[in-house]
Amino acid sequence: MDFNDKLQALGERVTSVRSSTTTEEATKQYLIIPFFRLLGYDDTNPNDIFPEYTAGFGNNQGPKVDYAIKGGNGQPLIFVEAKCQSTSLNDSHISQLSQYF
Repeated sequence: MDFNDKLQALGERVTSVRSSTTTEEATKQYLIIPFFRLLGYDDTNPNDIFPEYTAGFGNNQGPKVDYAIKGGNGQPLIFVEAKCQSTSLNDSHISQLSQYF
């Protein structure tokens, strides 16, 4: 199965389980983690994906972001903040994201 087929299958699965993902944690487990796996990341390897990553710089410890996807040098490349799939994003969420930068 090639990447496009896998992506299509994941999309179908997401559609089928979406109504059951009523919490942020369920969204992470059933929607986000499978997408990370599809992209080739190992969610059981802290050198690939690190949950609850402290997104501070220098001496500033900063807030924790739900996931940091790391590069080959062990440094984070992408921060992922998760919300329940049914959550409408608003200004408070934008404010939360801005804290990571």
